[in-house]
Amino acid sequence: MPPKAALPILPLFTIILGGFMAILDTSIVNIAIPTLMGVFGASVDQMQWVVTVYTLAMAVVVPLSAWLGQRMGLKRLYMLSM
Repeated sequence: MPPKAALPILPLFTIILGGFMAILDTSIVNIAIPTLMGVFGASVDQMQWVVTVYTLAMAVVVPLSAWLGQRMGLKRLYMLSM
């Protein structure tokens, strides 16, 4: 029988990984701004729109994920999205 302390490690790791991925996802756009400006020849004003639209798209996903969580189950949805 495994020790009781070893049992909650996998769910905790999964939650931490999911939180890290959300933070990484939101910061990657800001890091890519200079590269996007160089590749597309865009101005700072145009890049501000890119960041705004990306943030709005992430905001749309929040209610959608709640709806999918009710339909599929939260555990199944979380594991599928990971």
